[in-house]
Amino acid sequence: MGSAKTNFGHCETAAGVLGVLKVLLQMKHDKIARHLHLENLNEYIGTGLMEGMSCVVPVEEIEWGSEARQAGVSSFGFSGTNAHVLVEFK
Repeated sequence: MGSAKTNFGHCETAAGVLGVLKVLLQMKHDKIARHLHLENLNEYIGTGLMEGMSCVVPVEEIEWGSEARQAGVSSFGFSGTNAHVLVEFK
């Protein structure tokens, strides 16, 4: 799980585009960027909840790997406009 907000700040109208650009750059460079300023997960989430999931919150840069890379980007607009796109890089 990632967020463009930690890298670019609050961008309101451009948040969705920045999310897609961030994913494309991560796919191109085969690295998943870490969440800036995140050192510990929220204590209310706990590690038990995340253990059963097939995703992680990156607290350090992660190699994406040589397999086909897939990502979903969601953007929830201030005006109520919501969008979701799936991206795959082979």
